[in-house]
Amino acid sequence: MTKNLNKVYLIGNLGSDPEVRYTPNQVRVANFNIATNRNYKAKDEWQTETTWFKITAWGNLASQCEKFHKGDMVCVEGRISDPYCWIKTDKAHGLNQITAENIVAMSASDKQDEHSFEEAQEIPF
Repeated sequence: MTKNLNKVYLIGNLGSDPEVRYTPNQVRVANFNIATNRNYKAKDEWQTETTWFKITAWGNLASQCEKFHKGDMVCVEGRISDPYCWIKTDKAHGLNQITAENIVAMSASDKQDEHSFEEAQEIPF
């Protein structure tokens, strides 16, 4: 048996309030976007690279998403879903799409200095 793993953990901020709705089969689904930042030093100056992810949550997890709002920091545990969607032009457009398996709200006290990890990782040579 081949062993594979498709698991991601993301910590980021919601770009908008989650859209919670029902499918035609009455299954609850929530969709929202989160932004993650990667901070790095280039030419002795800090830079920030932002990456957006589309999150989809199903069932009871979708119901829990109603408590989240734009700007909230969350930790999403999930899996990478089909990375392409077909727009009306029939062209594939890449998306960073994640199907959530668990979502945890991060409290303000959990936030750390955004450069602390990178600064700790600098090697002085």
